[in-house]
Amino acid sequence: MVLVLCLGLVAGIVRSGNAPWHQRAYEGSIPARSLRLPGDRLAASDHISPRFPSPDELHGSPMALVVTCLSCRSGDVLGGFLGRMGVNDVPSGIDLRVVAIDGDPAVWRRTWGVPNRWKVHVAKGRDGVQLVRQALRTGESGQLQIYDSNLRWRASWHLGQLNIDGVRHDLSLAAS
Repeated sequence: MVLVLCLGLVAGIVRSGNAPWHQRAYEGSIPARSLRLPGDRLAASDHISPRFPSPDELHGSPMALVVTCLSCRSGDVLGGFLGRMGVNDVPSGIDLRVVAIDGDPAVWRRTWGVPNRWKVHVAKGRDGVQLVRQALRTGESGQLQIYDSNLRWRASWHLGQLNIDGVRHDLSLAAS
């Protein structure tokens, strides 16, 4: 038991650098450190409307990016989650975006109470859907991805993981 506790303490220190674990460790799934927002690919696509901003336009702002199908079960779960997030759950300066596959953003917003501060971009057609899934490394289900101000992918929240306190914590880290 002592060995397990010691290993857990060491893992927490290694994962979070010099800061205490409760201040620096992201709570969502941690992607590889080298992954960045593939904004050039998204911005260059004619299959995403409205146009997704380029990395130069986004640089300097941390981002929460939701990837989902608006007319699927993942869209229902993520829409309900975003509709429950209050203004105080999102630190100021966070760019909030949804890249959607299929569906009507107006109906989705109205159904789930998703605030207008979430900017929705819709991928159209087979090419748009394939681009989004490959560029953002998603499968069939949706997820919330968190990027820091240098557009490094810092954490992911999948449907079964979502909790407002954890997402708020990770957004605060990305904003700091």
